Amino acid sequence: MRAAAGRARGVIALTALVAAALGVGCGVDTAGTRIPGPPTSSSAKQASPSTAPATATGPFGKPAAPSTPSGTPTAPAGFQPEAVTAVSESQYWVLGTAGICTSCPPLIWHTTDAGQTFTSVPAPPTQFANASQGATTSVSDLRYADGVDGWAFGPGLWATHDDGGQWRSIDLQGDVVDLEPGAGGYVYAVVDLCVMGGNGVCPLEVVRSTAASDAWSVVLTLSDEGEPPPSLGVHGADVWLLGGTGLWRSLDDGASFDQLPTPCSADLGGTIDPVTASVVWAFCPTGLEGGPWVSTDGGAGFRSAYGNEVWSNSAKVSALSASNALLTGIGGLDETNNGGASYRTVPAFGGSGAWWLGFTDASVGYAWVADQLPEGTQLQLWRTTDGGARWTLVNLP
Repeated sequence: MRAAAGRARGVIALTALVAAALGVGCGVDTAGTRIPGPPTSSSAKQASPSTAPATATGPFGKPAAPSTPSGTPTAPAGFQPEAVTAVSESQYWVLGTAGICTSCPPLIWHTTDAGQTFTSVPAPPTQFANASQGATTSVSDLRYADGVDGWAFGPGLWATHDDGGQWRSIDLQGDVVDLEPGAGGYVYAVVDLCVMGGNGVCPLEVVRSTAASDAWSVVLTLSDEGEPPPSLGVHGADVWLLGGTGLWRSLDDGASFDQLPTPCSADLGGTIDPVTASVVWAFCPTGLEGGPWVSTDGGAGFRSAYGNEVWSNSAKVSALSASNALLTGIGGLDETNNGGASYRTVPAFGGSGAWWLGFTDASVGYAWVADQLPEGTQLQLWRTTDGGARWTLVNLP
């Protein structure tokens, strides 16, 4: 998911569901705890059936003007980070909430000096989504393509084209489960159109828009996707989708997709992490365990990169090359420098385990760590500038 702008690959942070399992996130007192059939290519169907671009909507689907948040929020006591997105080695944004909150508004902090200082950015006027609550317009994740074009999503979708000056609610007629910017000025999203009840059919759509506009159109439709949730990867003009129906790849900015053999079990899915147009890593659960796979031909074929190790089924992989990759492990990170033939443990995070990691480039990366404190569990953001050899705790507002 390495974008031309240098945005962090794999910037999906610890999700609301995992945060809830840890006992952290919005509305929790931290003192007490804490994809069948051929795809449709370049479909002319638009994200909103009544208009070509996706329609901005307000409560109950009524048309709404772009929202202009008023005032500048200040960080509350117990600010809880939930997602991070970067467009360069020095510029990134952190989405979070108050550690204890009632209305659960999202908060966004922005740094342009690698975390030495942060300034607040107005957030969408909605709720932060967690595992137990959240309106259809609520959000739990964040992406930026550049210094001004950004999206808050999951399950709703909000877009800004002036770094938070205004946020527009976008109705894609389903839950946005993943979103990634790419090259060529495009951004892609995965929309879950699951029909609740009845036969339980859960079709998916991959939709695309130019980053500077809100004109979304469907580029891939899959039927009966269901669980598990898909993983979206973008590098340059190449797009990958790994899910229950297999692995799909586009080499032309999403104009057409081909289905490829998947390294993962169809009923378990996995996550995908493209490093270049040819080097692609994936992590595949196998039940209670799982392991990494690597491709050097753009995903046309994969080989096992387990070595002699096994990981939990929730582990994450973030790769720097065909030979070098790191996986989340207990008490630190597991690193391979020989394409998965063997691994070594990299002590990090004071002995705590990382839940997620992603890299902006071969040097700078980020990790979410759940620190067990006497008063409860606190999520921490750590940063590396040497490819994962050493990590420093980010002092958030």
